[in-house]
Amino acid sequence: MSGRDFEMTRQVGWRALPAAATVILWATLLASPAPAETVSFGGQFPVGNGPVSVAVGDFNGDGTPDVAVANEGSNTVSVLLGNGDGTFQPALNFDTGGSGAVSVVVGDFNRDGAPDLAVANQGSNTVAVLLGNGDGSFRPAMNFGAGGQPNSLPFPEVSMAMAVGDFNGDGTLDLAVANRGSNTVAVLLGNGDGTLQAPVTFAVGNFPASVAVGDFNGDGRPDLAVTNLGSKTVSVLLGNGDGTFQPALTVSTGHAPVSVAVGDFNGDGRPDLAVGNIAVTIYVPSTVSVLLGNGDGTFQAARTSGVGPGTEPLSMAVGDFNGDGKLDLAVVTHNTQTHIDALTVLLGSGDGAFSSGMHFATGPVPASVAVADFNADGMPDLAVTNGGFNTVSVLLGDGDGTFQPRTVTAGGEPVSVAVGDFNGDGRPDLAVANERSSDVSVLLGNGDGTFQPARAFGVGILTGPSSMAVGDFNGDGTLDLAVTSSSGISVLLGQGDGTFQAALTLVAGTNPWAVFPSFVTVGDFNGDGMPDLAVTHFGGVAVLINTSTTLLSLALNPTSVTGGHSSTGTVTLSSPARGGGAVVSLTSSDATATVPSSVTVPAGAASATFRVRTSAVAASTQVTLSASYGGRTQTASVTVLPRHRQPDPH
Repeated sequence: MSGRDFEMTRQVGWRALPAAATVILWATLLASPAPAETVSFGGQFPVGNGPVSVAVGDFNGDGTPDVAVANEGSNTVSVLLGNGDGTFQPALNFDTGGSGAVSVVVGDFNRDGAPDLAVANQGSNTVAVLLGNGDGSFRPAMNFGAGGQPNSLPFPEVSMAMAVGDFNGDGTLDLAVANRGSNTVAVLLGNGDGTLQAPVTFAVGNFPASVAVGDFNGDGRPDLAVTNLGSKTVSVLLGNGDGTFQPALTVSTGHAPVSVAVGDFNGDGRPDLAVGNIAVTIYVPSTVSVLLGNGDGTFQAARTSGVGPGTEPLSMAVGDFNGDGKLDLAVVTHNTQTHIDALTVLLGSGDGAFSSGMHFATGPVPASVAVADFNADGMPDLAVTNGGFNTVSVLLGDGDGTFQPRTVTAGGEPVSVAVGDFNGDGRPDLAVANERSSDVSVLLGNGDGTFQPARAFGVGILTGPSSMAVGDFNGDGTLDLAVTSSSGISVLLGQGDGTFQAALTLVAGTNPWAVFPSFVTVGDFNGDGMPDLAVTHFGGVAVLINTSTTLLSLALNPTSVTGGHSSTGTVTLSSPARGGGAVVSLTSSDATATVPSSVTVPAGAASATFRVRTSAVAASTQVTLSASYGGRTQTASVTVLPRHRQPDPH
């Protein structure tokens, strides 16, 4: 494999046509100029047809997370047991006994200590329970009526909701399912042996979208809150503690609530609700509604904060913009009719309310907002991309909730912005993905809120980059960039001075239904200390495991030598060195034991040895040796002993 190869990606596929679907974990590197260093990602795991939902649990009890995938096309659940290194064993497929498996959740429904699965089947209007054996296998599915149609709503923002809780206080998990077809929430009580009782339905509003569980009247019994997209309300159902619920209390929220969160937003110790309302038309404002709980199951009238009449809130960021210890909101808005664009800041008062929005000018068509302290004054600032004017607006915070706008030029049609210190001067810089010019602009920060002129870096063969993430992907201590577009994924390795090497370009497989990546984020998904990538795309979610070569160990033999004698050091890499070999740097903490400045691991080999020379000492001396490669340093100690004195014959 060449030094430009990316060995593995991981993706949960989409509803594949008619060929078997896969959880694709692979990618192909396209030809690009060879950089000084490489980044590798690694795998490919087939599942059933049309995988649409994924859940995580330890299904075989080995302490390693496993994956369960609901496959709508084949009416199965695929279970992939984790190996602990980011790879998975071949999928075990289990029939759900119904049709249209669209959602999967994990819980111990028979109280045997082994996780089980519950699957919503939208085609047969059932809920399937598959009891786990504790070894990664599952018993045949038992199907129970869902009391309606557990189906997705006709909006991309909304998905079928199923919540787990102990609604009758018997220590056994129960299920609550929002049913679009009957405008109800169905409660299926668990019997403790994995079976479920017949569903009991409770009327809610039109088009129930999501369910949350909380104790809204303080009686120690779980209650339900259900958002109703069609009737623009939240239904609150107080639990009786026996699995039944009182008739729904209806609370008006605003326009088209699609999500609900439970929290104490005014600090009175009682759970409140926060509801996000989407704008149904361009003439109706999008809002955020907060419903303060009275502690008896009722809620005060919704406190609704608008983000500008007729506007579309395209992106939002959270921070304490006025330094009062209470969270505020920053929302970028675009109006397709008036073409008036702005950044709206809503200051939180700590009592569940937000102040009227303060609007700050941006450029045309703002699309993304990020928070950082760009001028090192201890106050959060904002950076906003302006798609219609090829700029990034930097708004410096005054610490009182107001901002000073400052605009800098980026590339053609910037759509995504990220923050990082790309030249190692301790000051935040900006990286901007430009859709029209198909490149990344890097603007080095001066530390006072201003930036140096943008420098553009190509993203390989990609066109129209849409998302970007920052991480040190090759372990050299310098930040790199990962960029997605509709045609693939590019990795640009940073050189530590604000410049980047030529892009390494990946394509997430050759299946046309597993392409078009859109959003990328960074995380260490296999616990090896190296940043990996998670990417959304037309077919689902891809996880790309970083398999870059790093230094695994440094060993000495022997670890104690008499001064004047030698020891042998061995450096071992995490994988074989690529073309040109791997140069490992060596240092010693004391001249008593000396090492060469470096040792080269030959291409194709995973280890190399070197000689440790020592000099005579009067007393035992411990010397620490260090080896560094790929951003990692390993150490080992050698003890240098004095020579034994010959006894005096007299």
